[in-house]
Formats: sequence, C-alpha cells, structure tokens
Amino acid sequence: MTHHEVIEPMQEKYIPEQDRAQTGGTDRGVRIPLSLGEQREERDKKGEPALVYDVIWATNTVKRA
Repeated sequence: MTHHEVIEPMQEKYIPEQDRAQTGGTDRGVRIPLSLGEQREERDKKGEPALVYDVIWATNTVKRA
C-alpha cells in the first residue's frame, strides 16, 4: 500500500434515498476512493503462495487514518 495526491481524499457524502432503502443506512456516509491494482500471485516470507494487490490511497486519507 502507498499513497499519492492524484487519488481523491475521503469525504462525507449524501447517500441517495434508494441506496439507503437497500442498506437500511443513514442519509450520510463516508466515501474512501482508492486505486486497486490487478491481483497477482507472489510468495510470502515462508515461500508459501500468496495473492497480492497494490493499493494507492489519497495522501490526505492516510494522514487522517
């Protein structure tokens, strides 16, 4: 995982009524944009197979976390 300024930061957003009805949620939620790379196979430190994903978060989101 890493971060970059090109990714939009997390933000509180209004949830449309039809989506609230499906989830039973509130009228506001948090949107956390990210960039997710393709799944690939690697080996972990023990040499065991592992699935790997590259993830890029917004720099501001990482700072807030």
